[in-house]
Amino acid sequence: MRLLGEHPENQDTLQGMHDCRLSDERLTELRSAHREVREIREAYRINAVILLGQGRGVKDVADALLMDPETVRTYFKRYQKGGVDELLRMSYVGSETLLLIVAKVLASQPRAFVMYLVSGIWKKRLINAVCF
Repeated sequence: MRLLGEHPENQDTLQGMHDCRLSDERLTELRSAHREVREIREAYRINAVILLGQGRGVKDVADALLMDPETVRTYFKRYQKGGVDELLRMSYVGSETLLLIVAKVLASQPRAFVMYLVSGIWKKRLINAVCF
């Protein structure tokens, strides 16, 4: 039986995700990393890879961890690409905060922004947004 964890150059076999078994050494590394993480989302990522590495199927892992099967596949591919560091790397980019948007408007059009605040329209919009 071939261990995918020992052959990271074998990316093609991940397409079907038939056998994602990892070596005992890799599983030990993942368990150690799991004990060290402090954020639940990181723990879930490691859990998914450990379960796949033990020979469980993608659908079973996804069902057990309440994840989408494609997410489970992605986590395993990321682990194969760069180990625990790549698996835990956060690549999410959020949207701008309201405060940042206001700061940009204030910087680009200070007079119009001051007029908007003085007019009181923002109060009505805020009340409508919160109450209705």
